Amino acid sequence: MTQSARPSAPILWGMELVPTLIEFPADDPERARRFWAGLLGTELRVRQEAEGEGWQTPSGLPAVGVHLRGRGPGDSFSLPYFSVADMTKALERVKALGGSVIHPGEKWAVCKDSEGTPFGLAHYEEQRERTMELATEHVDFDSPPGAVPPISLARPQ
Repeated sequence: MTQSARPSAPILWGMELVPTLIEFPADDPERARRFWAGLLGTELRVRQEAEGEGWQTPSGLPAVGVHLRGRGPGDSFSLPYFSVADMTKALERVKALGGSVIHPGEKWAVCKDSEGTPFGLAHYEEQRERTMELATEHVDFDSPPGAVPPISLARPQ
């Protein structure tokens, strides 16, 4: 896309659309956690109840999540999630642009773009709260860059 062909306004109502979560379903979640922890150099922690099931990186944006592969629309494909301030308007906009909503929700939604590629939307307040929590967590500045911290392979209770 050339500079002149770019939209003159940000994608959603004055808010730049930035990926905040990339979700990976896994047939073997423990193996997937080891892979992503090793690749990213950070652990994937058990999610808080409001975040859903599975594990997620404790800091950084976009966050990376892993969960057991399932049959639902967000359980079988890797999905980037984008934060939106108004879920209703965002879902209307997806449809108006030729996309579809395959799993609507107030906090999270799974959609397909005009070409059938799935992606997710996350309500801004939910993501903002999580981002603030991540920003206040301890960061270990003594570890060398790329050091892989140990991860617990125990399943969540």
